[in-house]
Amino acid sequence: MQLKYNLDTAGDRTCTVQVRSPAVSRYKSIKQQLTVATCSLLTATPVLAIDVSPLDITLSSMIYSEDGRVLVNEDVLEVNKEIDDDEFVTARYIFDVMTGPSHNGLPKIDTPQIFTSPSGSVVTSKASKEPTFSFRDTRHALNLEWEKPITRLLDTTNSVAVSAEYDYFSAGGSSSWSYDVNDRLTTLTAGIAANYDLITPVGGTPHELGASDSERNLGDQKKGELDMLIGVTQVIDRKTLLQVNYSIGYSKGYLTDPYKLVAYLDNTDLTPVTGDPYFHEKRPNSRLAHRFYFQLIRDFNDDVLRAAYRYFVDDWQIQSHTYELKYSFVLFNENELQFHYRYYTQSAASFYHYFLVNGARAGVDSNDVVSDLAQLDYASADHRLGHLKSETIGIKYSQQFVSKQSKLDLRLDRMMQEDQKGKFSDLKAWIAQVVFKFIY
Repeated sequence: MQLKYNLDTAGDRTCTVQVRSPAVSRYKSIKQQLTVATCSLLTATPVLAIDVSPLDITLSSMIYSEDGRVLVNEDVLEVNKEIDDDEFVTARYIFDVMTGPSHNGLPKIDTPQIFTSPSGSVVTSKASKEPTFSFRDTRHALNLEWEKPITRLLDTTNSVAVSAEYDYFSAGGSSSWSYDVNDRLTTLTAGIAANYDLITPVGGTPHELGASDSERNLGDQKKGELDMLIGVTQVIDRKTLLQVNYSIGYSKGYLTDPYKLVAYLDNTDLTPVTGDPYFHEKRPNSRLAHRFYFQLIRDFNDDVLRAAYRYFVDDWQIQSHTYELKYSFVLFNENELQFHYRYYTQSAASFYHYFLVNGARAGVDSNDVVSDLAQLDYASADHRLGHLKSETIGIKYSQQFVSKQSKLDLRLDRMMQEDQKGKFSDLKAWIAQVVFKFIY
């Protein structure tokens, strides 16, 4: 079992467990993994697809490119070694480069907007355009993982990770356990993960709900996260696996985005109010989230279907639903073609506002009307906390080489995100990835 983190659209870290049988070659197709895993569970006999190798190496490069916005390039080097029977150590190094214009939270209105960037410079945006600020950052991350069988039926995986970029440092660790019961037809899983983050915003930390041009003289900020997970994986029959997980996560500390602003507009013409029309956002300093995950894997002889559903709810009043389908076709020489579809929908946080107005106005939600900003406890215009809907379609081709000791994956996805209320601009992005795995 492997405890893994994913970052979803709402910005929380989600904790899921991936089933991985050490007895199965990492280079087998999805169909083969399911078949061999099922047979292994039923017979309790280790199955080796290839000879044990000194090192399993994975090289990957991914490009995430938003239309007219952010560009991210991520390169990964992973080295895995079996140090004993079914005992593995893995080292993973990640290098990211992020650049481009990023939305700062302000809305698109009919007049230009003047605001102060994180670096302190004065920026004037174009009318009818959502204001952005340009940035460039790099991230280095290292993850070390140790997977070890404790008994014939009990496995454990432990990991530590550190990540550093110009304005953010993160360190954490995780531990998960899996226990086979019911003649190895059922696997019970439990995991825990903790993270510590240090935030050092460019230009200093601003005062929450303070004017955008006010002094950013607060020091470095901290936050901590704790996630716990329980799950069960069940062999339904020789061709079907069912996985069910529940996880709970708690975050405490500085959860505000120091680079996001909120606009305060005049209700007569929806132009910035005189004085201080823009202020820094503020979010609660704690967050409790629940996640439910279901996955069904079905082998149709030469094809494999993966169907998954995830439900998320937190005490910020965000609820999200994620539906995902993957269908894999086995081609000639055990090569594989996979089609992928993902649909995501999300309600907004209770303190989310596209903008705020100083009085009632037709077409403006009463929740966005604030006569006095001193009445505010929290406010954010970050689109990621809004009424989101997104779809992702993609394709992946996997090439097995003749030696069956190396594999090439080519993946291409198209993501389309929109505001369910039709306020902020649609976001579209391409995601391309190349992964090469080989034995050294």
